[in-house]
Amino acid sequence: MAVSIRNAEERDLEALRALLASPPEEAARFTEALEGDAARALLDETAFVIVAEGIPSGKILGTATVLMQQETAQTVTGILTRLATADLPERAEIAANLVATALQSLAGNLQNCFAEIPSSEPWAQAACEQAGFAPCGFLPLKHAGEPRGSSILYNHLSASARDLRRPHPEVVDGAKGLAIESLRAHGIIEDVGVREDVTGYPSESDYTVAPIDLGAVATIFEARPEQEGQIFAHHQLASTRLHLPATPTFLAARDGDKVIGLLGYVLDPVDRRAQIVEMLAIDGEPQGALVARLLEDLAARGEADYIGAIVSARATRLQKTLDQAGFVPCGYLPAFGMENSLRSDAVVLARLFASYESDASPMTTAAKSMFAHVDTIFREYSVGAAVIKLLRDLRCFRGLGEGEIRRVARVFSQRLFRPNETIFEAGAVGRDLYVVERGEIEVRAKGGQALGKIQSGGVLGEIGFLNGEPRTAGAVAKSATIARVVARADFDRLVRREPHLGHIFFKNVALDLAEKLGNAVKSSAAS
Repeated sequence: MAVSIRNAEERDLEALRALLASPPEEAARFTEALEGDAARALLDETAFVIVAEGIPSGKILGTATVLMQQETAQTVTGILTRLATADLPERAEIAANLVATALQSLAGNLQNCFAEIPSSEPWAQAACEQAGFAPCGFLPLKHAGEPRGSSILYNHLSASARDLRRPHPEVVDGAKGLAIESLRAHGIIEDVGVREDVTGYPSESDYTVAPIDLGAVATIFEARPEQEGQIFAHHQLASTRLHLPATPTFLAARDGDKVIGLLGYVLDPVDRRAQIVEMLAIDGEPQGALVARLLEDLAARGEADYIGAIVSARATRLQKTLDQAGFVPCGYLPAFGMENSLRSDAVVLARLFASYESDASPMTTAAKSMFAHVDTIFREYSVGAAVIKLLRDLRCFRGLGEGEIRRVARVFSQRLFRPNETIFEAGAVGRDLYVVERGEIEVRAKGGQALGKIQSGGVLGEIGFLNGEPRTAGAVAKSATIARVVARADFDRLVRREPHLGHIFFKNVALDLAEKLGNAVKSSAAS
């Protein structure tokens, strides 16, 4: 089929609406977004829009848009979006022609260009890969639908962007494998390092966090101190499903009457997803409190099933903060954002308010490889909700973030005990910690007399776990019992990677044992 590629014009709007609202089940969700002024925003002056026109029919058979953003006086970045074609046998060829033409037309101006291609559209994935885009992430359940839809994240780098890339980025442990996979796909040296000693910003503080109006935000930004960015907004202000303009909402952290930090986000009601687009720390360390309040608000209002952020690969404390709040690394963008005349890599993180589900969509080989890597990460993070709740409610884990609780849960194994089965005997040496998930355990002295019972949510074996000395009492299952068990050696390996986690845990255990000892002394004195 013969087609010509040309710039889009106002007379094409009706055809663009029809393409973008296809298949028919999508039309109802996009009707309002594609009407009136919103539709005219498809041809915004910051957008390079092209169409594929059939010859000689004159029918619009496909379209692609590159949204452009002036990054500095010398650099422009973009996002390839609204790639759509008619459902024809030639659609892969039409899409490839559109993508290649867009990049060729903007060559010399565009530093980098990224794209989010539906995982269910291998023809669009192939078109991007043929044009030199490299897969660098998988964004699960980002888009509304039945079921929710996922996207493959792609990135295209110019030669000058590669030359300006800042070397030796640093990421949190969970993002390293993904970063290496992405750098390899881009043909870039795998020079990423891991900051194992980094701690997140505290989520609990004396700061008050509340919404702030945009007028006050503008005044604060005008007077803000110069600082390297932590969040790359990078077209995320145009963050609806169709990448139409969206107005951000801001939260402010205050110390007394003084605003010490801001967090900005946009909310797409069509896709029920949010994107963090700004993080500003003016004084102190308000980032953790801002993130915690945003998650509380979104959960309370039930407005989002997905929330994402693109974080500098130099901002490891913010990466860790989001990790502790339950965000999962799902993409890695080399040479993505400008910082002090060099281009820094970025980590893409997402938190799901819905349960993670794997994706069985047909994909290109390269896209499938990237999906498999991210799928593994999410599966590792997807520990059963009941286990997480069990551990979160324990005093010894109080103060840990969502991500930390998930990592703790993964080092616990499940043990089943029959009625009257001995779990351990008094005097035995053991360094396992037990948490009763279901059932009842009786604690017995060396002579066999009962000392007490531990039921669901109770902990036993703390002293042996801490110091390795012989058990001061034995334990027997009184009924069929399910327990979660962690060996000290496994826990120590986790703590070496997560020192902040270990500090909180051992402090909590020490305080708990001190309280139990104090209660025992009082009870003995009273008798």
